[in-house]
Amino acid sequence: GLTVHLSTSAGSDVLHLERIGGWPGIDDRWQLGARQPAVHSAAGRALLSQLDEAQWPQLRFPEPATPGGPRTPAELRDDVRAVGARGGVAIDVERSSTGVTAVAAPIGPPDSGLRAALSLCGPASAFPVDKAIAAIQWFPPSEAKDGLMEMSVKVMQRRK
Repeated sequence: GLTVHLSTSAGSDVLHLERIGGWPGIDDRWQLGARQPAVHSAAGRALLSQLDEAQWPQLRFPEPATPGGPRTPAELRDDVRAVGARGGVAIDVERSSTGVTAVAAPIGPPDSGLRAALSLCGPASAFPVDKAIAAIQWFPPSEAKDGLMEMSVKVMQRRK
């Protein structure tokens, strides 16, 4: 199965606020309460895609864990443009961790002030990228979406 993370912007990082599922257990970067550089996570790039570049926080570019991670602001800009072209869906196939694929999208419209994203992650060898994109890309307005946004706000307030 896939693991779901609820993450929020935390300066130049994303902070994993909630987690459903136990995979990957490969390292601490994916655990509840962990931080990852926004530039090296699907959730971070999905959230950056909602902002104009002038609104981006001061980002850091630590050495990526894999050769595919962005190393420069120019690479990040290209990646975030591609995320925007996919409607805010970021795809990370073994870019932040070897063997891990993640797909992420922001929760709520850009003007909502809710700086949170949902991501699905799983083993790269068996991850259904197209199905995951379809599942996360279009979450139509509904009571369920309103409830998710309300829960996200409460979780974010609790974690501060």
